[in-house]
Amino acid sequence: RDAIRAGIALQAEAAVLTLKQPAYVHNLRAAASTEWQPTESLNLTLDPVVPTLLAIAPAPPAPVRIAAPATLRAGETADLRFATDGAPDTTRVLHIDAIDPAGHVVPWYSGNLVMHGTRAAWNLPMAVSDMPGSWTLRVRDVLHGGVSSFTAVLSAPQRLAISP
Repeated sequence: RDAIRAGIALQAEAAVLTLKQPAYVHNLRAAASTEWQPTESLNLTLDPVVPTLLAIAPAPPAPVRIAAPATLRAGETADLRFATDGAPDTTRVLHIDAIDPAGHVVPWYSGNLVMHGTRAAWNLPMAVSDMPGSWTLRVRDVLHGGVSSFTAVLSAPQRLAISP
């Protein structure tokens, strides 16, 4: 802001990051890039306002695995489990998107989960009014990159038999 008031034009600058040894690099702000890239040097364009955030590691992190029931019933709660072979002292942030059969992200079933260590759990309470069909859970490891997904079939709620 001060540079704009002083009449200085803010411009992006090119930079080269050179590492002492090969490593895996992940751009935390690049939504399109979820992969870790092995490199010894990296060409960057530094924005004058928005910082560049990179994660650098000697090896890419282990992917997150999803364990969930393959079939769900509307009105019931699914118990989802997440696991990784990563270091037990690692903390990860997982962003979970629940996607309905029409392909829409359902915000009230989506959110962030902090995974301390190698295991975490998430409850997914399905409403009786939820659309039956194939639901997809997309899990993005926010800090480490990588996306995992799982598809489950949601069936209509069980009807109660009422006797006269």
